[in-house]
Amino acid sequence: MFLNCGTHSELKKIGLLLGLACCLGLSAKADGFDTIQPYMLQGVEIKAERQPELLHKLLPSQSLNELSLERLNPVQVSDAVKHFSGANVKDYGGIGGLKTVSVRSLGSTHTGIVYDGIPVGDCQSGQIDLGRFSMENVNCLSLSNGQISDMLQTARALASASVLSISNIIPQFEPSEWVKAQAYFKMGSFGLLNPGINIQNKITSKLSSGIHFSWQKSDGNYPFTIQNGDSSKTETRSNTDIETYQGEANLYFFPKENQSLFAKASFYSSERGLPGAVILYNTKSSEQRLWDKIYFGQAQYKAAFKYNTQLLLSGKYTYSYTRYLDPKTLNLQGKTDDEYTQNEYYISGAFSQKLFNNNFEYLINSDLFFNTLASNLTHFAYPERLTSLSGLTAKYSINLLQPLTTATTEQPLLFVIQGNLLSTWTGEKVETGNASDNKYKLSPNVGLSLYPFKNTPFQIRFFYKESYRLPT
Repeated sequence: MFLNCGTHSELKKIGLLLGLACCLGLSAKADGFDTIQPYMLQGVEIKAERQPELLHKLLPSQSLNELSLERLNPVQVSDAVKHFSGANVKDYGGIGGLKTVSVRSLGSTHTGIVYDGIPVGDCQSGQIDLGRFSMENVNCLSLSNGQISDMLQTARALASASVLSISNIIPQFEPSEWVKAQAYFKMGSFGLLNPGINIQNKITSKLSSGIHFSWQKSDGNYPFTIQNGDSSKTETRSNTDIETYQGEANLYFFPKENQSLFAKASFYSSERGLPGAVILYNTKSSEQRLWDKIYFGQAQYKAAFKYNTQLLLSGKYTYSYTRYLDPKTLNLQGKTDDEYTQNEYYISGAFSQKLFNNNFEYLINSDLFFNTLASNLTHFAYPERLTSLSGLTAKYSINLLQPLTTATTEQPLLFVIQGNLLSTWTGEKVETGNASDNKYKLSPNVGLSLYPFKNTPFQIRFFYKESYRLPT
């Protein structure tokens, strides 16, 4: 086979052109390489609140920060708590029903609720309705099994078998910012309307305020199906409406670098229907109603001093009013209309110090609170209770391990042991009848955390706790 590639002069021209193209390419490549100059990228500043490290906590703890809550987008605090492992949220009475949390099936009365560092109490039922806390102002939710691992805390927080902590947003301002405002409006099924507003104001460089108000209303008339053997019937739930008003005013004062003073005034008002049980062939409600009004004011001062000492002072007053109406009770009056009023006065103090190169830390805390309960019932006892809680906590730790990863700046603790002893004393008094005996109880607690293998993220945790709950 013969391939005609052209004459000799044509081949010489083609070769000359190819050689020239190669020279130009090498020259352009060399010139481009020589003209590249090093360029330094500008730094980017990222600001964020540091979240607590839960992996190395002494006791099991779970947390949802502000970013996690935005992703979940819960309507109420109870919706977010459902995402915690071991937490069982119970909802009584439909859309506007009482919502409580039970941890490890111990019951809601054994779960303490701490709102912005101060416990929430209810001497009548012992249960806290999670529906009264608005999600729009919450910065962090944490659930601690046993007790909170942080040393500096109130004695009342040590008395519960588990603790749910609710923390509000602390205002953060740029140097040129003075006011931040946020308004929202939510709508949903069954007539749900929920508008609200948040306003944050920087008064001075050390003093700021925050105001939150929200209103919620829903008729709650949702459909449901009743099964009766092979047949089924669709009905509509009745008397499940709810209307609530919730508002807060907060002050945040930072007099010095290691000192803070937070004050809060809050109110909650609600009216709701109680639908009752679903009975076959009788789905009509008895038109029971429930009114709640809760007002409280609280303040907390926290300071760190020299010699690794810290001080925590807290105070709170709570007023609570409840009215229950059943217009179709089979009694002489033909109805039930009960009213209850609670008052609680609460003060707390805690002092902690670290010794021996911060390997040993101790905490002394004491709480005192006084509760009263009144009612419109005939021959009501009008009970009064004075409760004193005092605790002593000691913690010893050894920090010898290297960081688990190269990105970790904090060294995990090789060995941590913590124990505390809580004493509970109550004094009872009534106006009618016989008062219960005064009670005294000591409740121990011990926890242990161990990393048995060097540079390995394997942790062993153990704790034992006795909790003592007073009857309501």
